[in-house]
Amino acid sequence: MFDDRLKKLRQARGLSQAQVAEDLGIPQKTYCNYERNEREPNSTVLIKLGTYFGVTLDYLLGYHCENTKSPPPIIDEREALKEMLMTLDDESLDDLEKFIDYLIWKEEQE
Repeated sequence: MFDDRLKKLRQARGLSQAQVAEDLGIPQKTYCNYERNEREPNSTVLIKLGTYFGVTLDYLLGYHCENTKSPPPIIDEREALKEMLMTLDDESLDDLEKFIDYLIWKEEQE
């Protein structure tokens, strides 16, 4: 049951096993073995999986039959930033560039 739920959660996000393994910081083969029910994750990895997919451990382990919330989408922070930048006018972009320059200068001073 765990393996099926894990696979369905991953597929619902349109992710590969390699992507999930990399995001969690575990070898791809290890993650693959979880989905094949050839290996069981330790408690630390279980918590990471639940957090990553936005589900409870009860759901992940099959103690709760319904997952009433669909998993939250993974937000690509760079894409979100690009979208925000596209909404700014030229003056705001100039201000942002000055602010970034200031932050870089400030880092160099420390």
